Amino acid sequence: KVFRLSSLADSVLFDKQKWENHKLPSGVAYISRILPVVDKQFLVTMSGDFPSFLASYALGDSVYSYIPFPYPDDEYNNISRTMVYDGTIEKHPEENKFLYSCTSGKYMFVFELKDGEMQNLRYLYDNPPKYNLAKDGTMITSLTNETFLGGKVYVTDRYIYVAMNDFKWEDFKRRTIEDKNGGFPNWFNNKIYVYDWDANPVKSFQLDLYVADFVVDSQDKHIYAITKDVDTD
Repeated sequence: KVFRLSSLADSVLFDKQKWENHKLPSGVAYISRILPVVDKQFLVTMSGDFPSFLASYALGDSVYSYIPFPYPDDEYNNISRTMVYDGTIEKHPEENKFLYSCTSGKYMFVFELKDGEMQNLRYLYDNPPKYNLAKDGTMITSLTNETFLGGKVYVTDRYIYVAMNDFKWEDFKRRTIEDKNGGFPNWFNNKIYVYDWDANPVKSFQLDLYVADFVVDSQDKHIYAITKDVDTD
């Protein structure tokens, strides 16, 4: 099920009777994310035996429309691919531009959506993840040692903000990350890189604190971040 709220006013947010209840198309067991595109139309990311992990649907549709994904390899079958390339999709607030950010690796690009296809791809990072496969050749077991651990993104109408992880799976296995990362685990970062919506680098920030997550105000003037005191927390 999908719940749609007409507004974020307290009178709606805290009254479930005012939530609109919509059914998803059938045939998919696990959906990881839903992104509104235009009114009553959505993008979804999913896992399973599907030709792509990315699809679209409109409210009332009985099936999903799969969006071809430009997989950079042929090492995996449909099931493992949807897990390997699972990631975040962000939309430009006003324009027909989207950002794909893979959960693992350093693999991120801007694209436009036209006639049900991803077009005009512009890469911010082009280092896709690599996974080891189980004996059945279907399920993934772990990242390869040289695969990066992903990062976090936030978008505004002007910029794309990226806190990219520079550590690899090998660093994680050896438990050396905190020693190299100011005493913080791998999901903390002290660098934020800024790109425009054409994937051009604009600037970067070297922070005086390691942060776990962050948001940016709509005017691109303030970054709000979460950190912790490693000596007490």
